[in-house]
Amino acid sequence: MNCLKNNKIINFYIKSTKKNTFISLFETNFKIIKVYSFGNFGFKGRHKNTPFSSAILTSKTVIEALKLNYNKINIIFNGNFFLQRQIILKTILTTNYKSKYLKINLILDTTSLSFNGCKQLKYKNY
Repeated sequence: MNCLKNNKIINFYIKSTKKNTFISLFETNFKIIKVYSFGNFGFKGRHKNTPFSSAILTSKTVIEALKLNYNKINIIFNGNFFLQRQIILKTILTTNYKSKYLKINLILDTTSLSFNGCKQLKYKNY
C-alpha cells in the first residue's frame, strides 16, 4: 500500500501598520481564504498594540488553518514588528487544535528599508 502523508501548505501574510495588524491566509496559488485583523475580535484603540491582542489574533488564525486541515505554513512578515514578532511565532508553535500543530516551513521578511541613494558630489565654484 502506498501511504502518502497529507502535506498541505498555507501562507500567512502578516502586515503591520501603525494602528493595526492584518493576517491574511492564502493558498500557494494565491487564493485568499480569510483575512483577520484586531477589529474582528473587538480590540479598539490602545488595546490593539498589546501582546495579548497579538496572541489572540494569531491563535484564532492558527485554529482556522488547522480546521481546514493544513499542517505546514509559510510566514511572510511585512511592516515594523518589535515585540509582536516573537509573540506571533511563539503562539503559532504552541497553539493546537484537536492535538494537531502547525509546522513552520518558511519565515520571510519583506519589509522595505528606505534608502535615499548615494551622496551627490559637491561642485566647487572657482
